Amino acid sequence: MRPTLLPQESVRRFRFFGSDGLYVDHLGRRVVADVEGAGVAWVEVTEAPLYLVRDEGTEASFRTPFTQSLLAHTGGPGDVSVAVMVGRDQPVQSLDVIEAPGKFAGAGWVVRAEGPLIVDERHDFAPAPSEALPVPFFRIAEAARLWIVPAETRCEMIDRFSIDDTLALKARGWRVQNISKVNLLASRFIDGDSHSGSVASHLNVAAWRVSLPEANDGLLLRKTYDRFHGRQRARVHVDGRFVGWWYEPGQDRLARWAVSDFGIPAEFTTGKSQIEIAIDPPAGAPLWSVGEISIWALRA
Repeated sequence: MRPTLLPQESVRRFRFFGSDGLYVDHLGRRVVADVEGAGVAWVEVTEAPLYLVRDEGTEASFRTPFTQSLLAHTGGPGDVSVAVMVGRDQPVQSLDVIEAPGKFAGAGWVVRAEGPLIVDERHDFAPAPSEALPVPFFRIAEAARLWIVPAETRCEMIDRFSIDDTLALKARGWRVQNISKVNLLASRFIDGDSHSGSVASHLNVAAWRVSLPEANDGLLLRKTYDRFHGRQRARVHVDGRFVGWWYEPGQDRLARWAVSDFGIPAEFTTGKSQIEIAIDPPAGAPLWSVGEISIWALRA
């Protein structure tokens, strides 16, 4: 039996050199990693004192689990690399590794890749995979050559709409507070692909209805958005229940287009034919940008 993917699975490798970092926070600290969710992190390289803030407490550990969030900051300049695995506390274990040239359609984990790796058409290069840090993908993995652990998971799109499609928004019962006007953005993704599309930003909750297939193992939410402002953060609710924080710490004012995913576990969708999803940025957070939203159902 092949393993199954969890909707909230992801991996990140935060690597910075010299005095570069993810951002400088309000305390003047050089933040080099910032993650919401549960998982495990480990320090691969550090030339400066490194402080891991895990679930509201501080500790300096080579490898540390966390249940809610993780933030890493340094005591000064120096090269640093922090690997983070969200959604699991141990890498997937399987002897069923297959080799694929160029592109693999399906779901699973990449344990090795030759050349730049892009998963699920995110227009961003994934971390270099390894058996200790396998990179999950839900629909497609692309590189010059791939070594894959296939998953017993299928991912099917069940909805998709754009922020400028008023008929689609009305059909889904879309409601939102304090949203900007819709603007056309012509920019590019970080991989260099040019893109033009409509975007808007909102300060308060946005909610809409989603019809579900009879059987699913959770959902993936995806937004294509403008990351001119970094540290975009919002609560995600399903039928009034808090699921987790959807968070993207990075910003880019040159390659402004980006893709972000958020996983909803099956406990929020099982036995339901329809749900209401609400995205609620907290007070003081940067504008929550959205251009297009797609929703994918996971099935075994």
